[in-house]
Amino acid sequence: MDIPFSRWYPVIEKRRSRRHFDASHAIEPDKLSALDTMCKRFVPFPSTRLCLVTESVRDVFKGIIGSYGKIKDAPAFIAFIGNMDSASAQEEVGYAGEGVILEATALGLNTCWVAGFFKPGSVASLWIRVSIQAARLAPSAVNRQPWGFDVQDGSITVYVRTGGPEFSISKRFDCGIAMLHIEVAALNCGIRGNWQFLKAPQVARFSALA
Repeated sequence: MDIPFSRWYPVIEKRRSRRHFDASHAIEPDKLSALDTMCKRFVPFPSTRLCLVTESVRDVFKGIIGSYGKIKDAPAFIAFIGNMDSASAQEEVGYAGEGVILEATALGLNTCWVAGFFKPGSVASLWIRVSIQAARLAPSAVNRQPWGFDVQDGSITVYVRTGGPEFSISKRFDCGIAMLHIEVAALNCGIRGNWQFLKAPQVARFSALA
């Protein structure tokens, strides 16, 4: 996408870092939607991804010393994901990330860069949480949602839940639809992986590539 310079330039001098937020004020749905769209569209480098997260924000951030500098009550955050095998990964993430920061500022939202003071374990599992949420939104026969998920370090195994109606349509068919949702969401978070098909009642395991 082209850089919306006429929208971003005026807010360069207006942006201020904000670490504490009002938990009673949610972000308007239209602003969240606009920010999510920008994260998906503004991909200036192929090895960089931006992922908006509105769930489980509270346990991600930590303080510099104790609680000092800690992000408090942020209603959402954006994960800036880069391929660290690239020699220019840091610059690429900084460039792409600031684009979304300026868009957030233009939308009237307060932000703060958090470079080193977050919990790597929580962020590393981000793609798994996002992928499972996407899988749960997959269509299925009479909305029976016959799948279950076994989460391990770096992998998601899809299995068929026992019991429930068949309606002459294989539950594994529905699970195949959920599998695609998992991989699409993972790719949107910058995670590539592969599928290994398994014996019933398991269906397949998606493992992130190192």
